[in-house]
Amino acid sequence: GYIPSSNAFYPPISGYYQMNGMVSFSTMPANGGSIIIVIYKNGSEIQRGNRIPTNTTGAAVNVSGVLSLASNDKLELYLIQSCGSTAVTENTTQYGCLFNGICIRPL
Repeated sequence: GYIPSSNAFYPPISGYYQMNGMVSFSTMPANGGSIIIVIYKNGSEIQRGNRIPTNTTGAAVNVSGVLSLASNDKLELYLIQSCGSTAVTENTTQYGCLFNGICIRPL
């Protein structure tokens, strides 16, 4: 499950997991860059989500995929940006950052 102190998701059992991530922004720089959301497994990219231009107001990036995971794998959610400025994430109960997963079938 998700371990807040490490900001990572660790599968409780080996299996196929539906993983989902989302980050929404309250403020975006207007300089024409972009932001991409990515899931990393053990330090390497495993699933890339959508890309949004940074001049989009009230935007969110999303990533989703079925991943084959071992019980000792570490999953992290990253944002990759090319805007060179700060984008501010939402900080509310309904919006902000989401990272979850569910085992859909054991290995």
